[in-house]
Amino acid sequence: MKNFMKKISLIAVAFLAFSCSKAESEKSLKTMSIAEIATVTPELSSFVDALDVAGLTDTFKNEGNYTVFVPNNDAFANMLISLGYASLEDLEAAKPGLLASVLKYHVLTSRVLSTNLTNEATVTTLNGQNITASVVVPDPINYPNDNVISLVYPDPFDTATPPANLSSTITARDIRCSNGIIHTVDTVLLPLSVNAD
Repeated sequence: MKNFMKKISLIAVAFLAFSCSKAESEKSLKTMSIAEIATVTPELSSFVDALDVAGLTDTFKNEGNYTVFVPNNDAFANMLISLGYASLEDLEAAKPGLLASVLKYHVLTSRVLSTNLTNEATVTTLNGQNITASVVVPDPINYPNDNVISLVYPDPFDTATPPANLSSTITARDIRCSNGIIHTVDTVLLPLSVNAD
């Protein structure tokens, strides 16, 4: 996770280095929007494409106070496979508006740091549905501070293992942007209605 954060910072700083000094670059990193940070981060290129296809790019370029759980490229590839589509454009053509709904399911309307995602905290997403944060320490003896935050759709079936695409793990957290916070995740969360289709 630390390496991923370093990559994001290095890419963004390199991007800004052409136009300003190092001190200005570090300051400017926090002035970049969610969409701009994602654009200069290769691991998030599918998210950038999804924003474009869904017509949401301007939302995350403009002012705001968002927390976005940004799925990485592998997460989008796996989602397309599980839904049976070859591309984001194919998904949008077959089910107009679905991609926007799925993306909004990853957005909170306030800035929330990972330290505020306490165990079993339920938060409401931009599309009006809830997700629950679960904090887990996988190896409390050797790595007591290496906690994993999982996001889970409240399981209506009350099963031990949620259905596919109902849970996701935060892989990098607390990336501060001018208009919010980015936490990267390893799975595209799909609301239950999408899983049922």
